Amino acid sequence: MTMQNTIWLALLMAAIAVVNASLMAWLWRFPMQPDPTGRDPNGVSTAPRFWTNVHRVLGYVFVLTYGALLFEMVPRIWEFRVATASSVLHGAFGIVVGVILIIKIAVIRRFQRFGNRLPWIGGALAASTLIVAALGIVPAWIVMRPLAPLSTELARGRDVVSRKCNQCHGASTIASEREDLRKWERITREMQRFSRKIPGKEPITDDERIAAAAYLAHTLGEDEDHEEEDDDDDGDRVRRGRGRGRGRR
Repeated sequence: MTMQNTIWLALLMAAIAVVNASLMAWLWRFPMQPDPTGRDPNGVSTAPRFWTNVHRVLGYVFVLTYGALLFEMVPRIWEFRVATASSVLHGAFGIVVGVILIIKIAVIRRFQRFGNRLPWIGGALAASTLIVAALGIVPAWIVMRPLAPLSTELARGRDVVSRKCNQCHGASTIASEREDLRKWERITREMQRFSRKIPGKEPITDDERIAAAAYLAHTLGEDEDHEEEDDDDDGDRVRRGRGRGRGRR
């Protein structure tokens, strides 16, 4: 799965979480009708059946989306070379989402006596989903710049980063780097070697490595240092560096 697809799936999951939580809050405003013969001791909701079914279908789509993201990300955990604070939090909240989802399904399917807790469970699920989505989407958006117009060569480099670098690295790891072209060439050369050694990975060709390094330097490169000369108190010329990057020596 490419990094762009991951972004759109995470956005879809976050949107469903918000819509379903809002829909649940509205549906629970309808009173419960006693149903002594039913499986739910709380009774049966008098909410409109159509919107109840919409809520259910969105829940199924949410589960499928979450499963697709897990299927993509879990196998890569053991292959990440560097873990950032953002990636650790992302993984932790991803687990929290899964735990809350299991609890919600268990209450709906088996432990209906706790059904009056579902609005709170749904709210916690929506909040956790928004957090995990933000932790994944923000660095991925920084790396991919999906809406930015690019030249053909840079667009090709973005595609390589999305398909190949994403095999072993989370977006937060890539987004945390701020290097110039020379250092990105060194990093991508090392990653090229790893892609050829790790079983099941798509090897990175020389052309792809060059394109990826150019794109990463363009998107995540250091700001150019701008030097200026000032007079000191003795009239000597003093060279000073400015900019986010380290001063030249």
